[in-house]
Amino acid sequence: MRESVTATHGPAVRESRAQVRPRGLFRRALHGARNLVSSVSARRQSLSILVAIGFVLSVVLVPGGTTGGVTAAPAYGPLANLTVNDMVVGGANIYAATSDGVFSNKADGSSTTWTPMSIGLPGGAINALAFESTSQRLFAVAPSGLYVLNIGTPAWNVSPVSVPPSGTFTTISMYGPRIAYLGTTTGAILKVDVTTSTSIVISSTGRSTAVSALVRVGDVLVVGDQNSLWECNVGADTCVVPVAAPSNPYPLDGAVTRFGTIQGTLFAGTNSDGILRRQAGSWVAITTNIAEQVTALYTTSTGMTVASTSNGRTSIKQAPWDPATNGNFVWTVKGTALPETRSLVPASSKAIWAGTLAGPYLLYTDGTPAAEISDVGVVATLTTTVTLTPGPTGTPAPTGTPEPTATKTSTMTKTPTPTATPSPTATSTLPTRVPAAAAPMVKTRIPSGGGLTIAGDGLASVSIPGGTFTSDVDVAFVPVARPDAPGIVRYGSTINYSQVRIALSDTSVLNDRPSGQHPEEASFLAVAGTPYDVRIADAATGRELRAVPKSVELGIVYRLEDLPRGTSEFGVFLGRWDELANKWIPLPTTQDPEHRLLHAPLTSPSIVAVLVQAPFVVPTSDGNRYVPMTSQPLSIPMVDGIAAAGGFQWTGLPIAPPTEAGTQLFQNVRLDIDPATGSARIGNLGTEYVAASGMTFAETPDEGSSDQRRYFAEAGRYVSFGFLAYYDAIGGASLLGQPVTPEVVEGDNLAQYFAKGKVLFDRATGVVRIAPLGEAFLKLSVPVAPSAEPAP
Repeated sequence: MRESVTATHGPAVRESRAQVRPRGLFRRALHGARNLVSSVSARRQSLSILVAIGFVLSVVLVPGGTTGGVTAAPAYGPLANLTVNDMVVGGANIYAATSDGVFSNKADGSSTTWTPMSIGLPGGAINALAFESTSQRLFAVAPSGLYVLNIGTPAWNVSPVSVPPSGTFTTISMYGPRIAYLGTTTGAILKVDVTTSTSIVISSTGRSTAVSALVRVGDVLVVGDQNSLWECNVGADTCVVPVAAPSNPYPLDGAVTRFGTIQGTLFAGTNSDGILRRQAGSWVAITTNIAEQVTALYTTSTGMTVASTSNGRTSIKQAPWDPATNGNFVWTVKGTALPETRSLVPASSKAIWAGTLAGPYLLYTDGTPAAEISDVGVVATLTTTVTLTPGPTGTPAPTGTPEPTATKTSTMTKTPTPTATPSPTATSTLPTRVPAAAAPMVKTRIPSGGGLTIAGDGLASVSIPGGTFTSDVDVAFVPVARPDAPGIVRYGSTINYSQVRIALSDTSVLNDRPSGQHPEEASFLAVAGTPYDVRIADAATGRELRAVPKSVELGIVYRLEDLPRGTSEFGVFLGRWDELANKWIPLPTTQDPEHRLLHAPLTSPSIVAVLVQAPFVVPTSDGNRYVPMTSQPLSIPMVDGIAAAGGFQWTGLPIAPPTEAGTQLFQNVRLDIDPATGSARIGNLGTEYVAASGMTFAETPDEGSSDQRRYFAEAGRYVSFGFLAYYDAIGGASLLGQPVTPEVVEGDNLAQYFAKGKVLFDRATGVVRIAPLGEAFLKLSVPVAPSAEPAP
């Protein structure tokens, strides 16, 4: 998952400079197109339908010309005339909030079709969007209220929230699956429980400027408005600004546009002060700042992408972030001369969605020179009951996109059954490597004219177009057995297959620095269903091919019972296992939801599987939470305690059920319920572990402190060098407490125990990190059995 804080924002009171056509005109054109489609007999040629709809839309909605230095693709729909206020990715789709409703498209940029989805929304602009992955719901902020759409249903429902007097809604920020914060034009802030549709105005700060961006980090709500950055404590249903807080509010010369986080550090993009970094409770400009307006940004765990805007034109810039240089960004221009951009969303590792005053753009970043900005095109094709096809010039395809050789016709259904399982020929020399626990291998001879291989379980296929190879090839398909049922993903579970260890999940997000991310927003990459080993060899020589000259098409059927708990079919895609990098690599996937079939081009024989982004935490019928990965329950106070402690990145996952004393053990720490307040806090697990394991150390004398060494007089211990830098960087006083041992050698590594946890220096990698002290503590006592899985 991405490490950046999940926060969506709205346009506040920024003036729109786009030429937006009247909503009624668009409604009439769309209504006419739908009536036209419904009036055509089923036997009419589809070409007639396309021509007729294209004529209706071209008369009413098609703009002309270019976009001032950016050559636009043919604009076949309304989006080229609309302002895009916000964009958000949910599963495999991207959603755009525009000046005339909401539209959806495929998130990976593989489609030029935008589908209107505004049934139930009020007329006019939608200011902001938020997607909640656990419940698969999309939230839309209109000036007059909050609207919710259950993905897969056709119409929005209004959420009965309180509307502040003499104000309208501007922005939204989700905090877990239950809580949303709404900003308004009058400076008021609403806290909304989206599960019960109850709300309360929590802002009583006296500020009256429009809120343009919001994000909650732990118990602190950070707010950006038209001329300042400020924050308040929101542990209860209030928004209390600390009286003695320095630089709160922090004055600005213009509005805040977006927030983002990198490795636990919060950044703010602004219209006048460039990019600011939150540091020691205040805000400072980054070292290599942006001189122009920062009208949009997004962050990953390793860097930042910004929309740098001047005189109504935007350049897209990217930079990695190195904490060692205190945030000295080195910017690389990825595109220039776009219309003013208000939203940026990654489409893939090679492409970026940009929401502009003149519709959505797709920018390819895989080596395209900035001067060749014509590779950015308005993607604006309207779908009613059929899909319009772009004109002959079209939007340029990204580098490496395979050119189709023919119109694809799927030969598979939801439960495909081959007419006959091909038998290997006597001359096949493909070596066999089938693990004992795997299903039988299907081996097929494919001539140079092309052909199809279907796996033995009937749920996967490889189609080789004619002309891909100049001679016959042998294709092997091996379903790889899993240790658990296909829908079960245990922490650290792997498959040992033919000298390759395949991970069934990617939980590397747990290795990040503590970010304050709510645990119900955290997710991991999971393998859904059965992986397959696809191998191709030259039929004449038996030599295995490591790459193919032209991509072949992989098809895998996904079954709902194979999806991990808390996921849905909206987020499934295909991926391949990279044996060198030891990780799953996503493939550009096309979904056929009618047959639950996924297609993707495959450029090299690989181990492949259906992948899905799965939540760590799922709700239960009793109102609490459950972690399927470790089969452990979580109470709501524990969930909030994890967020306050820095997220799962700090606590790790729960590894034991709660005790009667109100404590619960996690991989790295223990959380204790405070009987007085009912809230969870980090317990003194380090102190107890040192005592239980029999470790004793003489007190270290005080020989003075320096920048590299600090003496803790209360504990009689030093914290030095890398441990001290780490302690300060993560806020060690609250997360670790006082040191209880000196540095100790453990195997090849160096460790130090603190009252609340243990820090480890890995000599092999040179990395200092939190250590799994909870797991070590558990080994000192009786092993804990997994809890029974509660009903969803």
